[in-house]
Amino acid sequence: MRLPVLHLLFLLFLSLPALAINPLWVRMDKKIISEVSAVIKATPAAAERYFVKGSRDVHNLGFGWKSKDGAVGGGYISIWATFYYRNDTLISYTVYPQFPNEPALKSTYAKLYAPSFRIDSKGISPFYYNDAALSKPLSTYRGPYFSGSAPKAIRKYMSPESGLEYGDYGGFALSMLQNRKSFIKLQDSISTEQVFLMMHAVNPASRLTAIEYYLRNKKLFSNQPQIEQWMEKVFQELPEVESVQGCIGGRYNARTLVAKFSKAK
Repeated sequence: MRLPVLHLLFLLFLSLPALAINPLWVRMDKKIISEVSAVIKATPAAAERYFVKGSRDVHNLGFGWKSKDGAVGGGYISIWATFYYRNDTLISYTVYPQFPNEPALKSTYAKLYAPSFRIDSKGISPFYYNDAALSKPLSTYRGPYFSGSAPKAIRKYMSPESGLEYGDYGGFALSMLQNRKSFIKLQDSISTEQVFLMMHAVNPASRLTAIEYYLRNKKLFSNQPQIEQWMEKVFQELPEVESVQGCIGGRYNARTLVAKFSKAK
């Protein structure tokens, strides 16, 4: 019996060895890894010039803060970076390296990254420059809680690195947003003083989630007039916040979203 042509082709495909590694792509990746390693060992301005290159992907964080995203692409990988500015002065940046999906290449790429990035059994870690500045409260903070003594998890949550999108679920799979997921891990162990501190986070999503917590638990707070005044300042400073509604990401009215989520069960 003669097999159909498509069946024969399928059997032939199964008999072929795995696709060969593309040496041109590997050379491209070696080049960008070498370049990235050089710029992060140079100056923040050098890293900014290398990654941003007129990027229009700008996020307004309010209170003089903003961020810009940039990336360089090679063959098997891309390397991303986010730069943070206060009053147009570069304050901090993060570089996100990437391993190729091909298992056969990971050990090779680990050796290429090793001089500049930390690698362990969990994978490869981002490179951070002055990330501590992102975890400090806004200069407007006038509260009793000393931010430097806040638990690491709270300081990390206050940073834009915890996710800029305010909301609950979104995306094609309707998965929980990164910022919301981080807050849920904190909410049962935070004090009212810590919540007030978080309302002054550089990250606008973290500010709004802390305000949402206050609206849900007003009776716990003794400084309500101070908080109400700050809330209005927050909404005036950044009327729209990044969020995901269903599968659509964009900028949405911050006051409306906080009212919605503070009443949600």
